[in-house]
Amino acid sequence: MVNIVGPFYLEGVIGLVPSQVGVVFLIMPLIMVVGSPLAGWLYDHHYSGTMRWRAWL
Repeated sequence: MVNIVGPFYLEGVIGLVPSQVGVVFLIMPLIMVVGSPLAGWLYDHHYSGTMRWRAWL
């Protein structure tokens, strides 16, 4: 819902220009680009043997 209504709110009520709205909505994907490989590395190094079977539950 935020992805549909959010840009209209940020442009109309807050007063941001469309390029600024785009930057606001790029924050979460940029966090995922950094966080996902880090989480995968941590999982591989700390839960590689004992927790592997839980992915199939």
